[in-house]
Amino acid sequence: EVRMIYAYIMRKYTSLSLSKIGVHVGLLDHSSIINLLEKCGDIAEFDKRFRSKLTESENYVKENIFNYESKTSD
Repeated sequence: EVRMIYAYIMRKYTSLSLSKIGVHVGLLDHSSIINLLEKCGDIAEFDKRFRSKLTESENYVKENIFNYESKTSD
C-alpha cells in the first residue's frame, strides 16, 4: 500500500520516468509501475479507507514539501 501511494505521488508530482520511479519503489520493470498505478486508481475508486490515505499523503506532500521549497526559494 505504501509503495503504491509513493509511486502515485512520484508520478503525479515529478517528471521522473516510469523506470526511475520503479527503481525508487523497488520495482525494476516500468510495466510493473504501470500496473501498480492502475491498481492504485482502481482501489481508490472503491475503497474509502485507501482513498483517504492517498489523499492524506498527497496533502502532506503538497503542504510540507512544496511549501518548504517555495519558502526556501524566496
